[in-house]
Amino acid sequence: MKKIFAFIGSHHKEYSATRRFVQMVVDSILQKDASILFNIYSAGEIRMNFCRGCWACSVAGYCPHDRTDDMGMLNEKLRDADVVILGSPVYEMNVSGQMKTFLDRHLTWFHRLTLAGKAGIAVMTSGGPATAITAPDDTLKYLAALMLSMGIKLVEPYYLFAETRGTGKSTEFADREKVQNDALKAANALYPYLSGSTAVESDPNLEQIFKEVKAKLKPESNLSRDRDYWNEHGMFAINSFAELLRKIQS
Repeated sequence: MKKIFAFIGSHHKEYSATRRFVQMVVDSILQKDASILFNIYSAGEIRMNFCRGCWACSVAGYCPHDRTDDMGMLNEKLRDADVVILGSPVYEMNVSGQMKTFLDRHLTWFHRLTLAGKAGIAVMTSGGPATAITAPDDTLKYLAALMLSMGIKLVEPYYLFAETRGTGKSTEFADREKVQNDALKAANALYPYLSGSTAVESDPNLEQIFKEVKAKLKPESNLSRDRDYWNEHGMFAINSFAELLRKIQS
């Protein structure tokens, strides 16, 4: 059974414009195949502690916070998904603090390319239009770059942006027709990976990330558990991200 995982960096739950945008994408996919399973989580529905920079995840192999918040549950759902959608409102020219915390808590996943083999998109909403200074594209590129760094294959359109009006429960999309069209485009792009008609493939960005992470985990690195992970999974003997995908897919 194919599965979708979505995390929304907003405390507004069902009133979040970002969540409603993502729900449109998921609903459009379900119209094609109602058997596809999905989980959409918002920051306002879960307990998520700040990363404290202790490096226990990379050095000792565990995060102390996983015992006291919901991150362990989220990570289980995330690992089990075939498609990943990360969405955030724009807060002060960047992702929300909640989304930043979610990303910070996945430090080892960047070192281990944990989500290799999954497809995904990034979604962003903002209360104002793009300008030369406050360009939502820059925030989207940041979110997309971190998704790539965990091994996710970004599909076209790899990110979606929606301008909003109002606040809280009264938030509406500035151009609902555009939002609906964008949601359908995203659904059409993601569905082949869920139906099995398209396999995840490598690209230049993923190849560069693989090369840089492999070089980072040299013997003198203090990221001992991450290096152990590469050794245990035979990743140092692999020469490319494409080869890693073939290993995963086989």
